Amino acid sequence: ETQIMGSDIVKKYIIFGLLAIFLVLGVFYIKASQSKTGKASAVDGNDYTLGIGESVIINGNNIQLQDVDSQGNVKLYINSIRYTVKDYGEFAGFAISIVDYNYDDSKVGRKVTFHISPYKPDGALMIGGSTVTKGKTIIIDDVSSSGIIKIQVGGKAYEISESGVYDGVDIILDDFYYTYNQEERWVKLSFREDIITTTTTEKVEIQKTTTTSFKPPEQDYNFFQIILNWVSGLFSR
Repeated sequence: ETQIMGSDIVKKYIIFGLLAIFLVLGVFYIKASQSKTGKASAVDGNDYTLGIGESVIINGNNIQLQDVDSQGNVKLYINSIRYTVKDYGEFAGFAISIVDYNYDDSKVGRKVTFHISPYKPDGALMIGGSTVTKGKTIIIDDVSSSGIIKIQVGGKAYEISESGVYDGVDIILDDFYYTYNQEERWVKLSFREDIITTTTTEKVEIQKTTTTSFKPPEQDYNFFQIILNWVSGLFSR
């Protein structure tokens, strides 16, 4: 009876082991199937299916599909600024997921289903917002649909569209968001260390070399002269 019970336990372990193996294989199969069809996880928002050249307007932003390749790399425009995304990306204030795509040799047959929703990162500055870095106040004046950011750095006005050094502050333009409602526009900036301009002055020292010949001290000169005279006298005898 003990042997029968032990045999039943072994059978149960074998069955559980086989079920676990089938479960793991099933998960890998599902992931592989999704990869082949170009599917990816999506975030909260709305789906938009676009063909090449087609566009959708969201909160005053024109989002247009430019192209998609066989690997699922998608090129798109947001208000005439081009971006490239694969699976997921955050651009111009939008979280964009590639839900599905269809690649065809003919551009007419290529389509992409996007999952798009606005987002705002932590630390984003709204219009009129400000921050202080390295003793200088950065103020956001406005954001345009073309990505032109109007800011003030230490009281000086600038229009920027990319990262750079402004009034000695190295500013990184992480992202921005434009919408019809000015109160909802924002800019996300980060900062590197201030640029320090160092001027190096090379000092060239001219060394003066003075050549001197040996001369006995004044008090010893007569003694040496006496010796020389004595030696000369020996040879003259």
